[in-house]
Amino acid sequence: MIPHLRRAKQLLLVSMTCVAALGSAGCDTELTVECRSVLEALTQLQKLHLAAATQRGALDPAQFQYAQISLLAQRHVKIPEKTPHKPLEQCEGTLELLRQAYPQTPIREFTLDLLTNTTRQWDPHSVALSEQALSSQSGFLRGFGFSVERSDDTGRVEVVDVIAGSPAHIASLQEGMFIWTVNRKYVREISTTDLVAAINDRNSESLSLGVLGGPSGVGGVPLGYREIRVSRGTFEASPVKFAQFRALDARGAARSIGYLKIRNFSGAQAIFAEDLRGLRGSDALVLDLRNISGGEIEAARDIADLLLADSESFVGLMSRSGLVSDVVPMKSLSIAWDNPLVVLVNATTKSAAEILAGTLQDHGAIVVGTRTFGKGTRQTLVPLAKFNLTGGVFLTDAYTVRPSGKLIQFQGITPDIALQLGSQPKLEENYPHALKAPADVAPLPGYDPTGLPTRSRAFRARLAQIESEIRAFVERRSSAASQEDLQLEAAKQAALFLIGQADRAGVGGAQDIQRPVSSLTSSEETPSLLLPVSSF
Repeated sequence: MIPHLRRAKQLLLVSMTCVAALGSAGCDTELTVECRSVLEALTQLQKLHLAAATQRGALDPAQFQYAQISLLAQRHVKIPEKTPHKPLEQCEGTLELLRQAYPQTPIREFTLDLLTNTTRQWDPHSVALSEQALSSQSGFLRGFGFSVERSDDTGRVEVVDVIAGSPAHIASLQEGMFIWTVNRKYVREISTTDLVAAINDRNSESLSLGVLGGPSGVGGVPLGYREIRVSRGTFEASPVKFAQFRALDARGAARSIGYLKIRNFSGAQAIFAEDLRGLRGSDALVLDLRNISGGEIEAARDIADLLLADSESFVGLMSRSGLVSDVVPMKSLSIAWDNPLVVLVNATTKSAAEILAGTLQDHGAIVVGTRTFGKGTRQTLVPLAKFNLTGGVFLTDAYTVRPSGKLIQFQGITPDIALQLGSQPKLEENYPHALKAPADVAPLPGYDPTGLPTRSRAFRARLAQIESEIRAFVERRSSAASQEDLQLEAAKQAALFLIGQADRAGVGGAQDIQRPVSSLTSSEETPSLLLPVSSF
């Protein structure tokens, strides 16, 4: 049946049965049909949540009532003292109150909020989105083109990413700068919510930033306080950032370290492959996965496929019951990166980025940084059209499992070289209704760590010593550099260590990996540890 005819038939069927609700004089058939669709959608979505073998029963009326109360509170609508017991009548009354308070707002906007308020009681990541939000994904962004990170300890706001070609880049905003004021207001007097709102305000055509720091280009001396005005504009956001560095190893020889930073996974594969080919002459590669909020698992898999050879499984998908029901396989696209690989992560490395980091670590890469966010669940888009609603719900339907059998949920990825920089930000387990994963499971099909030099006892012992030395190196420079820069410096130091180990293994055989290498030189003895060759 044609959708609009089906809806007309539903309106006709309920036209004589509309009940009074939540103190309103009565409800109309449109609200009744809408609420029935909402309840049917939630009932079916609950059956798909984590695709569980053991499923909850009917929709919890208390959860649904709480979702409505929360929606009224969010919209600053007075909550009635008495409410009907039946969920359908509650829903009708809630939507009627909202319609009276916001006569110009489409009912469907409230419907999606009501769905989200309910599903987020199942877990923090199941969310309903409008058709417009679902269709707005593109390679072009309208905005300022930079992102920031706020320190929980000091309240300082640091610029952590500036997209090449964006208005922020054109205005000379640089990574590592500290933002002191936003539109002439001190950031310490602005809540994080208001700060994000100011940066993302679509009605604002420009943004005035008071900034401190950033290299002047003359001896790297930090610049003093100044104001930068950034105008809003449309720009293409490249998903991959490319750079190459020269560094001095422990013997004073110049080595080449490639650098690839993934901003997001959408459309990244072709660009990543091209950049990776351009770095084939490098002695090591640093893959930067910091500040990635997520992405499609298949897109992250394609990146791993370009780096790993002879790997069979990328990630396993496990239901609530603890059984791995599906495995996302590799596609054998490998360019096969054979040189040392360092993966840089932080607490805002999330979801698909965590899967990628964990898979690379399981296959011998060295992970540097802080423990990752710990979001080890998959969300699948469920269209709402079959419930006579618009938009869709990204529903959590599986836990993610690394090739080694380790789960990511709550655990995150533990770095091989862990850095202690500032306070630990909010992680997955700190969120209300976060799902606690079952125990780790057996390795996925085809995974065999036998023969990985980075997993030998001798290598791990040497790595522990290097970790201590890198931490001391970072601590010595902590007062003169941003956290972002220090993390990158640590990753490059780790790359130098791996280059040295590879040299020894190549000259003296695998057993030579146990031979000690000279300690990292102190900052006073290193005239210029890292000199950029090119950056795009």
